[in-house]
Amino acid sequence: QHKPSSSAAKPATPASTAPFVGVAILMQGDRMLWRYGYHPDMALSGQQQFLTGSIAKQMTATLVLQAQQQGLLQLEPPVARYMPQSQRARYGNMTILQLLQHTSGIEKPGAVPGVSFAYSNQGYQLLGELLGYIYAEPFSQQLNRLLKRCQMADSFAPDADHPVTAASQLEPALSWQQGQWQPVLPDALPLYLVPAGLV
Repeated sequence: QHKPSSSAAKPATPASTAPFVGVAILMQGDRMLWRYGYHPDMALSGQQQFLTGSIAKQMTATLVLQAQQQGLLQLEPPVARYMPQSQRARYGNMTILQLLQHTSGIEKPGAVPGVSFAYSNQGYQLLGELLGYIYAEPFSQQLNRLLKRCQMADSFAPDADHPVTAASQLEPALSWQQGQWQPVLPDALPLYLVPAGLV
């Protein structure tokens, strides 16, 4: 969950071609360059918390690259190299780099890894599993440390002990489907989605 600063919650009219719910902020150092906020049912005060959705993938990618810098993995070898023997078959020949770049082919049965782009939540779920294994620590704990380092005090990665609804100012999640907003029940989303988009 992320709670934007109150100074960034300026209501605005949504773009007709790309509906958006939440607050976006562009900062340079301590200076705010641009802000945008919208919710179809309320004026944003800056105190609400929302699901970040697929922005979580950037955080997962950051953790993977930090593991690379620490010498715990390389991006080019097959993911299976770093996983337990009993799990290697499910990863095939896809590499960590391909998972990061959405080119693993995992979303298309029979696809050749590395050939074409196909946006993949499942790929980032696998990266979360990889991080959990190489650090011998739940992914949510790793992500919460990263959020703390980024001074994102009102954001957290949910787990079994701290569900999504633990957010004190959580607003209903909405999904744009068939030309209209549809409510999403946060606790109905499985925790294995956290690396791909549930923060």
